[in-house]
Amino acid sequence: MKKIIGLLLFLCAFKTSALEVQIELEELVRESEIIVIADLSKIGKWNDEKYDYGSGVLTVRKAVWGNYKPGDHINFTWKNGRNVACPREEYTDTRGNFNIWILSFDDEGKIITGTNQRVRPLEEEARIDSILKEHPFFIKPQNRLSPENSPIEISLVYRNTHNHPIKIPAISFKNNKLYLNSAYRVHFDGRDILKTNFLKTNDSLQIAPRSEYSVVIPVCEIGEINTKGYHTMTLYEEKYPVGGEYV
Repeated sequence: MKKIIGLLLFLCAFKTSALEVQIELEELVRESEIIVIADLSKIGKWNDEKYDYGSGVLTVRKAVWGNYKPGDHINFTWKNGRNVACPREEYTDTRGNFNIWILSFDDEGKIITGTNQRVRPLEEEARIDSILKEHPFFIKPQNRLSPENSPIEISLVYRNTHNHPIKIPAISFKNNKLYLNSAYRVHFDGRDILKTNFLKTNDSLQIAPRSEYSVVIPVCEIGEINTKGYHTMTLYEEKYPVGGEYV
């Protein structure tokens, strides 16, 4: 029986509103690289003509996901437009308390939060762990705020949440072609483009314990895709009972 691995609805360019949109916990977990239980200290603040800045240090008590261990320190910064009243990133009130921090990297490799919603109460640890295990394979955008007519890039990500290595059907991108194990099917805007834009392989790949594998795909390289408007890409997998449906 076919199972939908990932369904990603994305667009090339859009404007955000002044009011922050509520983000589902599943989406926050899916689009993160680091999840830790930590407390915030050494908070600093400064500003320039355009922005109010903040910085702090997280001391890790437990790594829920990512290559951190108790006692490690994570430095990060945030900023808000000086003329923006809402929404604003503010973390001062978390100082001295342990919370779950769901973190990502920006294009320069710096750790960011991007929204106060990435700081979660400890009571949600079990739910976050469940999300990691139930949805190990997913699609996520590389950049939700891509300028219009710029290349659309997405990542296919597989997380091994086990304490032992696992094998999955191979996925790779090279020479402007996406190579997929024959277990997969791909639809783009409802069209099956596996036959013309993808190459099949019988290979598999091994993922180390508590690690993830990802492959970045410039979507416009694999077909005649208009860079304007909304698109839907769906990845089906027939043999491995993992994943779920995402929008």
